[in-house]
Order: sequence, then C-alpha cells, then structure tokens
Amino acid sequence: MNQVYEKNPITVKKLIISFIMLLAALSFQAQQHIAIEKSQIVKVRDGKRFYIHTVQSGETVYSISKVYDVTVDEIYFENTESKQSISIDQQLWIPVISKETELNKELKFADFEFFYHIAESGENYKILSKAYNIPEEYIRKANRDITAPFREGEYLKIPAESAFNKLDGVSDLRIDVEPEADIPIETVSFDPKIPVVPDFRHIVKPGETTASIAQEYEVDVKQLKAVNIGLGNTVQTGDRLRIPQQKIKEEKPEYIQYRVKNKETLYSISRQYGLTVKDLFIANEGLTENISEGQIIRIPKKAVDDEYLVFTVPSRTRLNKVAKLYGIPAYEIRDANPGIENRLSAGEKVNIPKGDKAILTKPEPEKELDIHVDGEEVVIEEAGEETDMDCRKIFKADTKRIFKVALMIPFYLEEIKDLDTAQFMLNDQDNFNPFRFIKFYEGALIAIDSLEKQGMHVELYVYDVDQSITKTAKVLKDRNLREMDLIIGPFFSRNFDQVALFAGNFGITIVNPFSYRDEIIQTYKTVFKVNPGEKYQVEILQKLLPAYYEDANIFLITQTAYKDADKVIELQNMISETIPDKVLIENSELFELGVGVAKRDENYNSNSPIPIFKFEGREINPDMLSMRMDGKTIFDNTVTKINYAVDSLYPFYKKASPLRENLVIVYSDNKAFVMDVMNRLNEQRDTFDIQLIGMPSWDRFDEIDQYQASNLNLTYFTSSHVDYKQERIQDVIYKFRAQYKTEPGLTGFTGFDVTYYFLSSLFYIDKRFERCISDFSMDMTQNIYQFADCGKDHNYENKGWNILRYNNLKLTKLRLPK
Repeated sequence: MNQVYEKNPITVKKLIISFIMLLAALSFQAQQHIAIEKSQIVKVRDGKRFYIHTVQSGETVYSISKVYDVTVDEIYFENTESKQSISIDQQLWIPVISKETELNKELKFADFEFFYHIAESGENYKILSKAYNIPEEYIRKANRDITAPFREGEYLKIPAESAFNKLDGVSDLRIDVEPEADIPIETVSFDPKIPVVPDFRHIVKPGETTASIAQEYEVDVKQLKAVNIGLGNTVQTGDRLRIPQQKIKEEKPEYIQYRVKNKETLYSISRQYGLTVKDLFIANEGLTENISEGQIIRIPKKAVDDEYLVFTVPSRTRLNKVAKLYGIPAYEIRDANPGIENRLSAGEKVNIPKGDKAILTKPEPEKELDIHVDGEEVVIEEAGEETDMDCRKIFKADTKRIFKVALMIPFYLEEIKDLDTAQFMLNDQDNFNPFRFIKFYEGALIAIDSLEKQGMHVELYVYDVDQSITKTAKVLKDRNLREMDLIIGPFFSRNFDQVALFAGNFGITIVNPFSYRDEIIQTYKTVFKVNPGEKYQVEILQKLLPAYYEDANIFLITQTAYKDADKVIELQNMISETIPDKVLIENSELFELGVGVAKRDENYNSNSPIPIFKFEGREINPDMLSMRMDGKTIFDNTVTKINYAVDSLYPFYKKASPLRENLVIVYSDNKAFVMDVMNRLNEQRDTFDIQLIGMPSWDRFDEIDQYQASNLNLTYFTSSHVDYKQERIQDVIYKFRAQYKTEPGLTGFTGFDVTYYFLSSLFYIDKRFERCISDFSMDMTQNIYQFADCGKDHNYENKGWNILRYNNLKLTKLRLPK
C-alpha cells in the first residue's frame, strides 16, 4: 500500500508521538504560556467588521488566531503582508465573524446545491469551468459578487448540475463573459444538448491525446470537445473527460473499416466486436474464411445483449483448439463454461466471451451470488440453481491496477496543538476528540493489509475532516482528490454533503459509513449509504412471519394514528398479504378452554351445561363443539391495529388468543411509550403466549429491561451486531491487539467492514461495478452488506439488517430462509 498523506494527514504512530512530545513539554508549556488580550477596537472595511489587533512580543499568528476563534488562513487572507512574518506593533485586521460561521450561515440559507472551492492566485472563471467541467455561466451566476482574477484564499461556490435550473430562474440578468484569456482556436463551444455516458469519466493516461481518446470510444473529436469545456487537442494526465453517448441508428447499419492482423481469423475478429462470423459475411459480400494480413473488412456496429457468443461444436475437438480459433486463452472459455471438459463433442454449445470492443446493452441480473469473507479470501457461491453468468465472470481480482482511495476521518489535529496536558491526564482520555475515530482508521488499515495479501494495490490518501466547513473546503482543493476511485467519509452531515456534491461532479463513488439520513441518497449522486434503510425491514418481516410466527394472532400497535401513518399502513398491508386469511383451531382445545372459563365462575355447577364464552372476540357455543370433538373450527385471521393513544390495550385484551401465539408488533421510536407497552404486556404473559417485535429502530434504545424483553421474546432489527464466537471476528480482534494493543470496538469493526467491502468491490468488479454490486453481498463483522439500487443518480443503500431475539436473557441472531 502506498500511503499518501495530503492536507492534514495523520498516522497512528504520528498521533502517539505527538502526544508523547506534548506530555514531555508540559512544564515548559506552563512556563512559556503568553496571555493574549483580545482587542476592543473594531473597524469596518468593505462592509465587513474587523478587530484591530496590535502584535505584542512573543505572539504568533497561530496563538492570535486561537484568541479570536478564526483560522490562520483567515488572518493571512486579510493581511497578505503577514504571510512572510509578523512584527511587534504590527496591526492585524481580524474578522469579527469567522469564515466558518459565515460559510455555515451561507449553507443554511442557500437555495441551490453547491460545494466550495478555495481559489489559488490568478485563477478565473474559465479555469474553474474547465477544472469542474461546469459551464462558466453557472459558476458566475453562483458567485455574482466575485470578480476575476480571484484572490488566493477566496471562497467560490461550485454549483451542482441540479442547481442549473434554479440559477437560471433566480436572475434575468445577462451575464457578460469577460475575455480573460485568448481562447485557443482548437476548442469548440460547449453543447449541453449532446448526450453523454451518464456518471462516467475517462481518466487520461500518459501519452493520450484528444484524437486518440475520440478514436478509442469511436466518437467524433468535435463532439468530444463539445461536451468537455475548454478541451483542446492536448490533454493532461489525470484529466477526467465526459464521453458522448453513441447513437445506434436503426435505419441503416454503420460500419468501421478493420485491417486484418497477422494470424487473425474471422472467429477472433468477430469475438472482439461481439459478433458472429455470419454477421461479418452479411456485411462483406464475397467474404470467405480465408483472410490475409492487411485485408480490409467491414465491421458492423451492432449492439448485443450479453457478453457471450455461442459456438456450436461442428465435430469432436479439443477446448484448446476452440480457444485458438477465437484467439483467446483457454481459461477464459473455462471461466465462461463451468464444468466444461477438455474434449468437446459435436453439437455441444460453448460460451465464448466477447471482446472489449463489443457494444453491450445492460441486461437485468438473474440471480444473486452469496459472497462472504473466509479468512482473507473472498468466497463466491451460487445462491440458486442458476447464476448470473455475466456478473460471476467479472468477479476476478484486478492485480495490475493501482486503486486510489481517500479516507476522510475526523482527527481534530488542531486540538493536539492546543492540548492542556495537565487537564488531559485528569479526564477520560477516550473522550479526547483525536481518539474518537482512530479505531476506524486502524480497522481500515487492517482491511487494506488483508486485501494487499490478495494482490490488491492501494494508494491511500488520508484527510483530517471534522465538522469544519473551512477544513473541508481546503481538502477539496487538493487536485489528487479528483482522481479517486473511492471516497470513504466524511462522518458529519454538512461536511459529507459538501464532499458528496464534489464526488458527484466527478463521478466518484462516495461512502457514508454512519448516517441514517435518507436525504443523502435522495439529494446527491454516486452515494453508498451503509446503514440500512428502514423500508427494508418490511421485506425482511415478510420472510420472518412464516418462518417464526406461523399461524400467530397478530397485533400492530402505534402510539397515535398520525405518526408514520403511511409506513404503518404499508406494514399492515404487507402483513395482511403474508398471513393466511383463515386459521383452524381444534374443537377439543376450544372445548377444554370453555371448561376452564366456566370453572373460574364460583357459581358454576359441573352438572350444568358449559356456558357460551368468547374466543378472540367471537362467541363460542360448547354444545356445538361437543358434537364434533374431532373436528376444527375456522376463524378469520386478520391484523388487529391498535391506536394506543385512543384505545390503550383494550383491543388486545378483547382479541388475544389463549390457544395460539399472540404476536405484538410495536411501531414506535418513543422509548417512554415502548416501555409502557412492554410493562402492560408483561402483566398478561401468564394468561397469553405473547411474542414482541419492535420496529423500526429499537436498537437505539438504551437500557431496555432485559427481563421484560426476555419474557416477551423481544425481536428487533439492528444494523450492528458482533458475534464474538465467529472466527473472522476473532481474527480482526487478534490483529487489533497485535498491531495496536487495543480492542476494535464498534468503530474499529466499522472501519474494517466498510473498507474491506468497498475495496473488495473495486478489486473484483470495478469494470462492472454498478451492474453487479447488488450481487456482491458479504457477511461482515457486524452485518450483511447487500446494496440495493435506489433507482436515482447511481445511489445505493444497504438493505441488510440483523434480527436479534431475547431468549432466556440472551440475545440470539435469527436466520432467515433463503
């Protein structure tokens, strides 16, 4: 692993060394501390209020910045002469309102989506337009008060594509584009009407030119320039270019001219383009199988719907001969044909992988694959009788490529500089901010180490990103970030929003490890939400009911009729569709129940007829039962919905069954309400068999009464559960102890899980990431990772939940049938 630390980097060793040095300097700090008095002089410049601070002996820009709660960069920005040094009696202009406060206010009241760019000296709108591939007019509209060239350190808003319509509507002013530099004649005008390949960028490699890239994708050079603002005839390594969407004409076929190379056959040429030999015969009148080097043949541009040609063996032959015929290694044919023998029989059908020049349409996946971690290997198993061959074929490790990954973790490095070591030693060190997420980083390093042993090459970039918007903007300034294959983090909402807009602009996959917010997959692009969505609990419950609660009498309790009404109705409808409409109860059991009810009456005479009684809200006549004691009685089986605020538990008392399991599903996030319901249900457990399911997020409740939970066999959903008996979990713990002398904790497990899963997905399915990620599920240390396409902007959400049940004061994990 190549670790590259850009913009406030950190390693575990560096943090520990810094801490030790600070402890050693404790007495020295106490002696050298200089009290800085905050100025009371305030002046206004360009409509902005500033403190006027006069520098005293021993003061530094950093120490002054801490007194005024601003960053060093803000002082430098407002006092450009101070970048070299400051002197005694020098007057510094320090903003009364910090840039952090200003930016947060700006974000709070913004009416369009944008992320910040910190300008470098001499930059202008044209440069930003090319850097972010966003039309210049929209960047201007988003920054109407800023003129070019920009000052170093100036903050500009970079609008997301979703903001264009809003920006068009907010102002009818004509934006006059200033001629900031000569426009090279090799460029063409940006044309937003040309469709581009969605959420894809070509990353320029050394030696490539605009013409060679256009030729690679078989697009017109002018169109390539028209969809990439400011693109000329030359490109820079690392540039990300949009590619025009190719159109397949139906009216008349298009062809490319192909020059036959030495030892090529019609079979090998057809395979490259995903065509049959018959396709070539049709496109080339008079063509025979006897072709020669240098011969020109026409290749029809034809879309195909899978990645295989089907070759019918004409007579008994060997697999190696078929491979030679198509010009590919034999193992590629074996991978495409599980169980194929070396000797092939006449008439046998063989899948031939198509070449990388084939124009493929996107088929729907047919079957899922079960993928789990076994030690340090990714194990892929078929989930059913048939497997999506297309996806399985590409689950192969890419050991040649170097993957660039960014970790954005809150390390709070500035707090190490300001550490009061005496106070630190008196307090709980686990609450020290720089230690809060260090285990996530350690878990990530263990995951990367495991993947490197499988042959993966990772270039890791680590950034210190906490709640500060100014720090986040400074990170986004790093040009390396535009070349990432994956970004993990940031962990805080507003900062994640900024980076997500940046990542979406460049088509970079970004992962949020901790958030439950649905907004991140509704608002941004290319986002993976690791914490599962509540809506998937309904799907899981649909499998849970017949597996664990067959023939149960079901109650659905809500606190009020209005809170989450749409979700509750959806849940009720699902239950009604899942459970049987009717249930059968043995007449003999009903009769015995009637006898028991009658005996509870002090005036009951055993010689008298058994009186009519109620069962699940229905009157039962024991005399009728006695005539058919070996029969059964049919009862309606419906969901009883209870509005607790109005009815309390009265409907439950009325319809609860003494002869079958009573499943109570409580849908609420109000802990006080939940505790009240559990108390009352516990009072009835001697009379009824009561089972309890808590939804949607009972795992976030603290201090649930475990005795009550166990009495009711409480079952609930959680996104995090660690079974310490599992071998792979013990392996992670062992590595944490060996390398870092600590336990992983939930944060460490999360760091391992997130990093291992997403780097594995890059390693094994990068070229077909979006097509096959839904099939790339893994059982991780805390949960299953199984991502579902959200149907918008290439966003994905985990749908895997753990199902835990209390039983005899122990928590057990329930397994669902496949």
